[in-house]
Amino acid sequence: MADVNPAGLVTRVELGHIELSKIQGLIPKALHAEKVIRALQEKHGFDEVYVEENMQAFHPGASSAQTIVKLAKFNGIVTFICHQIIGKMATNVNVNRARKSLGISLQREKACGISTKEQVFRWVSAHPVLSDYSWPYKVLGSGPRKGERILEQHSYDMADAFVVVMAGPIVSAEE
Repeated sequence: MADVNPAGLVTRVELGHIELSKIQGLIPKALHAEKVIRALQEKHGFDEVYVEENMQAFHPGASSAQTIVKLAKFNGIVTFICHQIIGKMATNVNVNRARKSLGISLQREKACGISTKEQVFRWVSAHPVLSDYSWPYKVLGSGPRKGERILEQHSYDMADAFVVVMAGPIVSAEE
């Protein structure tokens, strides 16, 4: 969720994630997401939804084709749910266009040794709108890194969502 001032600038963002890992099946996951989205709508009364555009091509080394299809199906269902809740279409935002519109410059991992996800996370976590945000961490309970405090994996997805939401109004205005 984001608050936008009269100049169109985002002044506050509420980040979170919907825990779906323990729910089996596409429809039960979608029904749970719908319940959470309806609760957010009741609490915040949002009237715009920005959704990361589906990947349009398979890229070796990235997600498998099966994962891309599952994500596209789920995105479609959640987009429909949001339409049912707010009565208007969500805006699909291409993540590369979103990053460019926000001035996020990324280097290839081979050149800098830092993954794209980590570079985006660093940009997002340094953003003034999130200056007081406490990112979710966990402490590893076993293995060679036992006791090490690391970011929860969904933090990177939340960072991507932040980029999409921040760029959504910009991308919409350009179209």
